[in-house]
Amino acid sequence: MIPVDPKTISEQLVDFLKKSFATAGFSDAVIGLSGGLDSAVSCILAALAIGAGHVYPLCCRTEV
Repeated sequence: MIPVDPKTISEQLVDFLKKSFATAGFSDAVIGLSGGLDSAVSCILAALAIGAGHVYPLCCRTEV
């Protein structure tokens, strides 16, 4: 099994997001939060990359 360093991986992801937002010309992000771990991590990584004031989390309710 390949060892995984969460700190290094998260730094690489944040760097990728910073470059991607700059290349695309975006400064803000809307992140749909489902209550799951993947959407929560996506929101945190976006906030680290572009700043929490530029991330707009949106609650995605599945209940009717």
